[in-house]
Amino acid sequence: MSFTRFSALVTLSADPFTKDLATTLEKGFSCGLAATLYYVVYEQFIRAPKSTAESDPLYTLLGGIVPEENMKEAVAALNETCIGAEKERLSATVRETLILYVSPTLTEAETDASVLILVSYFSVRNA
Repeated sequence: MSFTRFSALVTLSADPFTKDLATTLEKGFSCGLAATLYYVVYEQFIRAPKSTAESDPLYTLLGGIVPEENMKEAVAALNETCIGAEKERLSATVRETLILYVSPTLTEAETDASVLILVSYFSVRNA
């Protein structure tokens, strides 16, 4: 549809909507295909990949809970202490580690909810 509007604007007529509709749709499809292909090539081969540290799901889980300046330290500490931790001790380990890095504006209820989410994450990851 965007190609149809573009074509109508370039020709300053309604022909792309009426008598040249088949040609316009064909060119629009080709244009969309080319755009998709260019995007895939860019994503796969040109764009720099994210570093492995920033692709860790903990960055997303800790967003808004831990200040940005403490994020790398918090992720490293949680990974170090919680991966492979005993299931019975996991909740206490997460809480002890998270308390060291959590934002001071976070309430107790928010901290408890964050601990539950992180315990679920590490339970699955350790399984």
